[in-house]
Amino acid sequence: MGLRERDAESQVTPDEGDDSQAGRPATHESVVPPLWSTKHIPHNPVFSNAYFHYGDCYHRNEDTAAQWESKEKQHALNPDSYLESVKALAASYRSLQYLADWMQVGTTPLRWIAIRGNVDEYVQRVRRVKFALLEQGRNGVVTVRYSADRDELYDILYPSSRPKDQHQLKIFFMEDLSRYGIELLGSRFTIDPHFFREQIQDDIWYTKRDPWAKDPWAKPTQLSAATKRRKWFRLRNVRLQYHESDNSLQKAKQEANKFNVVREPELDDSCWESRHARNSAVTITWTRTMIWIGQDKECNDAPVGIVLVDPTTSEGRPLWYDRANWTPVPGYDKVSARTSFMYSGSWYEDIVRMSTNYPWFEPSGQKVDGFDLGRVLFPALYTICAEWYIVCSYVTMRMRQIEWDLENAGVFKARSESIDSALKKIQIWRSHVPIWREMVIETLEEALPTAIRLTRQDHDSAQEVPEAFQDIKTDFERILRILNEVQARVQHVSDRANAEMQLEASRQSLVESHDLARLTWLATIFIPLTFVTGLFSMTDNLGEMKGTFRVYFSTAIPVAIVSLIVARYGSRASRAAVRRWYGFWKMQND
Repeated sequence: MGLRERDAESQVTPDEGDDSQAGRPATHESVVPPLWSTKHIPHNPVFSNAYFHYGDCYHRNEDTAAQWESKEKQHALNPDSYLESVKALAASYRSLQYLADWMQVGTTPLRWIAIRGNVDEYVQRVRRVKFALLEQGRNGVVTVRYSADRDELYDILYPSSRPKDQHQLKIFFMEDLSRYGIELLGSRFTIDPHFFREQIQDDIWYTKRDPWAKDPWAKPTQLSAATKRRKWFRLRNVRLQYHESDNSLQKAKQEANKFNVVREPELDDSCWESRHARNSAVTITWTRTMIWIGQDKECNDAPVGIVLVDPTTSEGRPLWYDRANWTPVPGYDKVSARTSFMYSGSWYEDIVRMSTNYPWFEPSGQKVDGFDLGRVLFPALYTICAEWYIVCSYVTMRMRQIEWDLENAGVFKARSESIDSALKKIQIWRSHVPIWREMVIETLEEALPTAIRLTRQDHDSAQEVPEAFQDIKTDFERILRILNEVQARVQHVSDRANAEMQLEASRQSLVESHDLARLTWLATIFIPLTFVTGLFSMTDNLGEMKGTFRVYFSTAIPVAIVSLIVARYGSRASRAAVRRWYGFWKMQND
């Protein structure tokens, strides 16, 4: 029985234990909103203690896991299904346990408490597919079709009749992921489950207890010996989006909450409020792209590529007119051709479009059975590299602004406030830039060598980088140099800000010392006045002291006024007088 038949026979029904379905008052578990970032769990009090529901990496909560397991039993899946094989492998490859749970929930298990009572959302997440299929025959003709129909994907992978041209290059592009998409692609091409496991989670930040970041739910670093033998590789980068208002930013966050994969648009807190619209914002989104290259054994070992792409929010605009267009500028008589390279703002559509128009310069020479496999690799590599250049320009601009803040501290606001603001703004880059360097290094040391190995037809050839990869490798090396310079600059600016803060504290301490000296002189002046007051108070006949009071106040008040003036301006005036006298004396003697 195929996946489609099993899917049609099985109907998802609400759990009997769901509060929302039993007519009982909603508890805290049933009203927790879907989570759009694992970074907020359990470290945000809004979501209470998530460890209570999901357990941690040392003790899994089997009661919660049993709830989504019961959903799976309702589907009556064939034991030979891809999900069942992932469950079986999870005992030996513990990081695959998270993939198995993810497939049963339809998204990250951290959302289970929120969606378990919403049958429509659960079904929609499990069955959602959005893909594009690019086909190239031996005659070189390229066709592309877009679809969001899971039945169409099933018909493509399991056709009722064999196609006429069984030997052709096929590239599947899939935006976001779903249980249904993983089942179809994984079982059809016998794909390593770790390929999908790498795409579903953003585990940049975690604690020692987080089950989504450490075994059994995590994806620990693989040994180099293992990575050199797999048919896939990952590319990591960051994307920037500009939002004109806070309303646009909130809509983008809500839209990201609907993704099955966990991606968070993080707000850049280093923006200048005095130079930009107060409500505008720039978000930073951590992005992953997975590429798999293999053969279709049912079509005479024809080459097949699979590209998993992150979804893009419709809210917001790409920063600075989007990425640079690296394709050759068409001639005067071919101006209309430019429209085929217009960016859409969608990460998924842009990569598919660039793959359709490949090659942009000349064939890469990375051919297998007559097909240029550069069409699978280079569109994603070039797009990611162009996005990195925007990120480098953006963070360099931010560093210049922070340096300008330090150089002009005290012009627009208090000096101490300016320095403190610069330290807060630079903190985001102190934490982000080292991770970005790791991403680029991973691309150079792991992704590119794997891509070369998968596209090289002669396995006995030399180990040098093929000419087709040399240009993009040079660009990534340049990006790494820029990030190295930025990291050194961040450290320099941070040290400078700390030094400025210490200098400002020293100045403040000096001012306080001067104030204390003035108070000491003021107390010294009032000592004789206090003595006179005590002397006058030695008699009890106040009627005879009218003249004494008159003399006292006529003397004390002027003396007090003079004392205050001297305490306030005396030291400054005396220093100025001494300087004037010294200058006059020196001029006379010269």
